[in-house]
Amino acid sequence: VREVRKEVVSASPETRTSFGTTTQVLEEVADRYGRWQDSECIALKEDLMQHEHGETGRVLLKDFYGAALNGSLQYTESKEYLREHGILDETNPSQPSVIISNYIN
Repeated sequence: VREVRKEVVSASPETRTSFGTTTQVLEEVADRYGRWQDSECIALKEDLMQHEHGETGRVLLKDFYGAALNGSLQYTESKEYLREHGILDETNPSQPSVIISNYIN
């Protein structure tokens, strides 16, 4: 944030404490964070798609947790958490699965 503020303020140092400048700083931080977050979401989706069950848009829960056991730092949410957040598909009770689009969002 400090680096972004320096960049924005350097364009017009006389307005460094104005509301407009503060708004510009916050907008720039949000824009940069958004680009970083977008790339993280794409990587997460690509990883989940590698575990997709058929072409269902879902990952079997056993495979979801299996990825965590194989070194992924992701995929450690509890079954209850996944259920509460609309991520868990229990339509087939013998094969619960994670809805990829719901997990990413």
